[in-house]
Amino acid sequence: MEPTQKPPKACYNCVKRRIVCDRTGTRCRKCAKKGLRCPGYGIRYRFAHELRDQKQQPPAPSGPAVVDYSGPLTWVAAETRCGGPASRVEGDVGLETGEEDSSSETPSSETTSEGEQLDEVIRETGFRVEAIVDRPRTIEPIDANSRWMFQYFSEHVSPVMLLFNNASNGYRRHVLPFATSNRLVQRAVCVAAAFHLLPRRPELRAPAEQGRAAIIQRLREDGLSAPALDDATWATILLLIVGDLVRGDEQVMILYHMLDAFVRARGGVEPRSQLARFLNSQSRLIKFFGDPIVSESNVPQSPNAAILTTLSGNELPTADTPLALDYVRLYDDAFRLAMDIYLCRARSAAVPVCEDLMAHRVRQLRAALERVDPAYPGAHVLVWPNFVGAAEAEMEEQRTFFTTKLRYIWQTTGYANVLKAINSLPGMWEKRGVQRWTRSLPQLSVVVM
Repeated sequence: MEPTQKPPKACYNCVKRRIVCDRTGTRCRKCAKKGLRCPGYGIRYRFAHELRDQKQQPPAPSGPAVVDYSGPLTWVAAETRCGGPASRVEGDVGLETGEEDSSSETPSSETTSEGEQLDEVIRETGFRVEAIVDRPRTIEPIDANSRWMFQYFSEHVSPVMLLFNNASNGYRRHVLPFATSNRLVQRAVCVAAAFHLLPRRPELRAPAEQGRAAIIQRLREDGLSAPALDDATWATILLLIVGDLVRGDEQVMILYHMLDAFVRARGGVEPRSQLARFLNSQSRLIKFFGDPIVSESNVPQSPNAAILTTLSGNELPTADTPLALDYVRLYDDAFRLAMDIYLCRARSAAVPVCEDLMAHRVRQLRAALERVDPAYPGAHVLVWPNFVGAAEAEMEEQRTFFTTKLRYIWQTTGYANVLKAINSLPGMWEKRGVQRWTRSLPQLSVVVM
């Protein structure tokens, strides 16, 4: 009689304890020796409590996924270590798709064999990263490499586009779950994350640029056949803009016009879904900061616009969070002063302004920004006030103050559009008295935000 063939995978308890599983019978002896209930061999499946009673839809064989996004999923961190050859990031990613195992057994001093360690290591190239998996994978709508890029986007890229990085983060709450069911949006998320990773992972440049080009080509082809005004196209354009802001690319203005045309083509249709409402708020945010780059004539008519409401996506703190409200008041003062300075300078061709009054406003803006600790939550949104103060300042000491603030924001966020704004300031200072700095902004070709 031939010996029974051992199962190819160890049981979950042995994997979790990092010991060599004997893989005998239907239950391993090491679990029995420890008094543990052996879960058996093979893949360990976990299902979200929201989806227990729902039938799983089979994935599409090719092309864009056909699963409709209904919004029940939330992007959360799982307990898997993931990293790359250059760096290791703690916390792999997944949708909230399961319950934790009830076993609380601590890791044993026993070690796995070299062969079993290699079984747990997945090595890929390009967008793909080296992943060390501590537990069998759950059923996921996307591959592990994309999940890693999603997590990086969630933690390092998306918070910069919002005033506060809390549970209401629309990229984490709406866009990432939607991306799991749409391959075009999924690829755009990975491209934006890859651009942010370039300083540490320069080998991602080629695949990121190729991915961006492929997405734009796809959008153009779809636009020629029948213009797609759906949420997937909307989210993809916004994510491409985020990627260009991250790398400070001048092509962001092309995407700005694409987004503007898309929103106008949709007309005054009120967004119904939570995803559409978030995309709408982010579009207004891009337009708010992009309009002055296009032309001075695009400036708002009043400096009293609800700036922080736009920045927050209509989710400003309430009275039960007094500290956050204090931050908002500081940021609101800075933005209003900056907008007042910008509007006065932009209109100075038709309505001459008193230079002493402008210098006084710069001093007021500096005093407002001095009250803001750079470590405050949401302080990264003050790019525009610091840029306006630096552009308008006459004294070297004032210019140094504002540019130092800008450089700190660039170093902490990794968004190269801030660095490009800093590098444009010396040219504006040289033209002072010859050309208004507000008129020089279109030459910058990057959104200052």
